[in-house]
Amino acid sequence: GWFGYLLTDALFRAREWFRTNIGEGSEEFAHGCCVVDNVDNSLDGAAKIITGSLNGYLRLHWPRDQNEDTDAVQYMVASLGMPILQLEMGRFVPRNSRELALAVLHPRKLAVYYVQRSESDDKISFSLDLLYTHALGDAIGEHFTAYNMCKGPFGGHGDGGDGICVQSMDGKLMVFEDSIHVLSRRFTSCLLPGPIAYVPKTDSFVTATSSGEVECFKYKALAEAGDSQVVATNHNLDKQSAQALLGERTDVQEVEDATPSSKVLRAEWSLRVGETICEIRVGRVSEGRGSTSIDLVVLGERTLFVVNETTGAIRSQLRLNASPSTLCLYVRMHSLISGPTHPSVALADLPQDGHNLILANFEEQILVYAGGRQEPVPLEGGEATLQASNRVGLGALVWSAHLEQIGGCVVTIAVASFGDSSGLIVVLDETGVLRLCYLGTDPPTSAVVTPSTGELDYAAVDQEHRQILRLIREHGDKYGDKQSENAAGEGGSLQHLDCPVVLKVNVPECCDDTSAWSHELLNEASEVSEAAEVALAKDVKDNYVSVQIEVCIENMSQIDLKQVNVVIQFPKFVVVKESSFSIALLERALDIRDNDHNMFMIPVRVFVNIEVLPESLAGVATATYFTPEGEPRCINTSFELPLSLACCLIPPSPQHKSLSTFKLTLATNHGPLQLKSLFKDLVDSFIVRDMETSQDSESHRSVTGSGGNSVMVFRYIGIKGSSNDVTILVSKTAGRYRVQSASLPALWLTTHYLTKRLNGHASSKVIVTYVDDPPLKDFIQVVDSHLQARHTLMEAFSKLNDSAHQLRVIQKRLLAKFKDRNPSPLGQLGPLMEVAHQMVITNAQVVERAQFDLKQCANSLSLVTSLINLLISLRFNLSEQEAKVLEACLSPQIDVDQSAHSDPLGAGWEEITDAGLTHLLRTALSSKSANSAANSSVMDSTALIIPRESTKLQRHLTILCDRLQKGGSLISKPSASSFSEHKSSSEHKSSS
Repeated sequence: GWFGYLLTDALFRAREWFRTNIGEGSEEFAHGCCVVDNVDNSLDGAAKIITGSLNGYLRLHWPRDQNEDTDAVQYMVASLGMPILQLEMGRFVPRNSRELALAVLHPRKLAVYYVQRSESDDKISFSLDLLYTHALGDAIGEHFTAYNMCKGPFGGHGDGGDGICVQSMDGKLMVFEDSIHVLSRRFTSCLLPGPIAYVPKTDSFVTATSSGEVECFKYKALAEAGDSQVVATNHNLDKQSAQALLGERTDVQEVEDATPSSKVLRAEWSLRVGETICEIRVGRVSEGRGSTSIDLVVLGERTLFVVNETTGAIRSQLRLNASPSTLCLYVRMHSLISGPTHPSVALADLPQDGHNLILANFEEQILVYAGGRQEPVPLEGGEATLQASNRVGLGALVWSAHLEQIGGCVVTIAVASFGDSSGLIVVLDETGVLRLCYLGTDPPTSAVVTPSTGELDYAAVDQEHRQILRLIREHGDKYGDKQSENAAGEGGSLQHLDCPVVLKVNVPECCDDTSAWSHELLNEASEVSEAAEVALAKDVKDNYVSVQIEVCIENMSQIDLKQVNVVIQFPKFVVVKESSFSIALLERALDIRDNDHNMFMIPVRVFVNIEVLPESLAGVATATYFTPEGEPRCINTSFELPLSLACCLIPPSPQHKSLSTFKLTLATNHGPLQLKSLFKDLVDSFIVRDMETSQDSESHRSVTGSGGNSVMVFRYIGIKGSSNDVTILVSKTAGRYRVQSASLPALWLTTHYLTKRLNGHASSKVIVTYVDDPPLKDFIQVVDSHLQARHTLMEAFSKLNDSAHQLRVIQKRLLAKFKDRNPSPLGQLGPLMEVAHQMVITNAQVVERAQFDLKQCANSLSLVTSLINLLISLRFNLSEQEAKVLEACLSPQIDVDQSAHSDPLGAGWEEITDAGLTHLLRTALSSKSANSAANSSVMDSTALIIPRESTKLQRHLTILCDRLQKGGSLISKPSASSFSEHKSSSEHKSSS
């Protein structure tokens, strides 16, 4: 679990015995580019490390002391001029089956070197002697790009040496014995090459295909196949597909153009593992099966398999918790080189005692597994034993350690002895960091103190508690005095001493002029549109409508603040490229009294989404940071986007009066005010946008002239057509304003800002009222549309679930047929599966459309709910506190994402709103006595179920308006009995 992971990360770490950075991070290393062996054939058998990079550099390292300088252990650097794909050590020296040589694989060349060691004046040096080379592809006259290679005594090599088999990127094989090219073959069924290994016991090659299969081919069969190509039998498409699903062994036939003397080549066995194979190793991890038995260790993306070498049967398998990168088999007994880095080993080199396994994964861990065994095995460094395993294959996990500061994935891991230390783990990652590690834990640095088991001193605890309370009280008094001093300070120079971080947002009054946008801004708009998967709004000149705000954060303290995070919450109708930012270091102020603060500016460009009508222009910016004592702090500030980002002015036309279905009349206690002064920001934006139009044109004068004071038409940015246009008409004599539109949701934002700017007019205190009844019938129609959209989405989800279930049933039937060794005809299952799959796609498209419709309905419902709350507040003259209670019960906040994606069957807006109105009618607006209202304040505990219709909600909303009209209040008033009880209790406390 997580505790084990934390324990492994904190305590069980791989301790570094030696470390060096090859190439200083400028080179790259691939799998198989490192070998650990007695490369110079020294008599003492000491292990050396040879690495080859994709940059073409070959290096030899020989660390012999833990404290040795990293430069001193590098004894050889050679530039080969070509990328090094893989290294192998083997008996490649002609007519010499005892000494080792180094095979270097390049993309178009194979070279074999003899590593020569020389000593002079107590200095040791190494050099490369080229034995022979092979130009890949020249022998067969075809293009050949190498992928990997393996080595071994192919076919019982005559002089006891090793041959080399090179695999190309397109499945070609070239086999070399010493300086002679022996044969070439091609796997025509190979789409992508996989790992390859040689099994000495069966004299065969084991490889992996891109379809997740492990295949075995005899070397003798490859040699006797002549120039024929290895292909899979394809009697018909259905049989081939069935065999691919089953993982059965496929027959092999020769191609049509093969020579008559060519024999039919068949795979010895084939095993489908169902995942991509990373590596194949040959070793002995199972015991109790004889000294001649070996195992194939196959490493997949998520599973580790132990496979029988002769039949291809799975002996054991292990599911991995993390994606592996490489593995190594090492000998359980001590030896100088116990873990070879090459996948293929000779049968005589296999240890009688068997192998253990070390696995490296992408979670920066190395895992040590014991081989399967029949008796307990003592672990080094302790008396613990490993419990006996009753099956062959891999045993238990012996050790897990964390690798620190891994620059990339581990490409090579091996076990060898260096100096006086045995069993060191050689680890090389893809960035060139080479390290020698050992497993263990650090001893405790201090003695463990046993806690006292005596009784607690309650007097001392009480005294400590009183002392802490006194410190808290003194700190509070000091904080209050400092606040009062700051409030009375000069010019507010010390006003931010208690809050070291100041956050503010600078918002321009109008949108930006995008007529002269640069290519960078246009690219940013395209990136935002693609990331958000929405279309951005443009003005009449086909320019993106946007505004750039600046988030300013200041550090006024005397210390630097680290990891300051800023998150900006925007309204739903706008989209941005990025809304969260991280500041690594916010430097301290140089001099607070001189107001020389360190200000950090974050520019954010805001675009408009054309799919939704704007619900609000308000946003919130939040900054979080930690004090030097490690205490978290948070500060936030609210801001408001310009109104010109949501709508603009257009010249009025007769259709705006004829198409206005919904009309609202607002009355004031003041004479008619000029609309141009109330919406000066929109008038200025219209002038800037209409600069190219003649100032004397009729359309221009209708907005900027005297007519603009009595009539104004608002059009939402990006919304096409005139159905959502809003018109404001001003009475010439009385202070009445009519807001009308063909769309009820479109009235909200304009009515809200008209009311807000009338109330905030500087000339006098203007009181706005609404004399008509709220449009509850129109509101219920919007509720019905939203409720119907929810039901439609539920039905679409139900059909999608049914069609997906049907598809799964058909798939199970097909798999059941494929698992049969003699499968029966598929019949009509194939066409039936196609129809079921097409039905799933069709229903998924219906669900997507229903989700989009629900979002549109939720947006309209949110706007109309805000409008109804405003009209009820103006109609019944609700206080600010009562308006908040009404908004809490009749909330305009609708969680569209939750209802449309994660939980379409959960509690929705209709159920929650009806429950809130019911609670309000039973408590504050109850017609019963105060005591009965208090008793009925307990909500019903039944689950909220989506209703079929909104009749109940409409009835409760009508009752709420009726009781408010009769003088009801949304705030519960305390009864006389409760007041007397509170008074008596307070008197009792004062007397005591």
